[in-house]
Amino acid sequence: MTYDLMHETEKSENAYLKAIEINPNTPKYLNNLGFSYFSRGEYKKAAEMYRKALALDETNVQIHNNLGFAYGMLGRYDDAFAEFQQSGTDDVAYNNMGFLYYMLGYNLQARSMYAKAIEINPHFSKALENLRKMSGDRKLFPPHPPTQYN
Repeated sequence: MTYDLMHETEKSENAYLKAIEINPNTPKYLNNLGFSYFSRGEYKKAAEMYRKALALDETNVQIHNNLGFAYGMLGRYDDAFAEFQQSGTDDVAYNNMGFLYYMLGYNLQARSMYAKAIEINPHFSKALENLRKMSGDRKLFPPHPPTQYN
């Protein structure tokens, strides 16, 4: 993870691969390698790592979300939504789709998804906040939604 932060992509990948070689049944290592690929724009490789991680921990919400974002960046929106649905309730899935569309610059679609999330759950503060932020400073959003394990 430190190599990722230092933008040492080759060292990062080698360290993750070594950790996976030592302990191939640890989903967090596969997820973190997926995150590394995602942050470099290698979405196909990221999705592959997330799928491998889910094979070891199929109920992990964080990994389902990460796979959803990777699918979305590959233009596989139905698959993305299906992964987001695995990670929570429909309001959360629509909020995540909104964020995905926002990241891609599809603001009308993003607003529509946030509105659906709010329609399902009028008190969903994250969707309300995201919709509000779309009208304000774009820097309020993080650059990459997928997450690493610490």
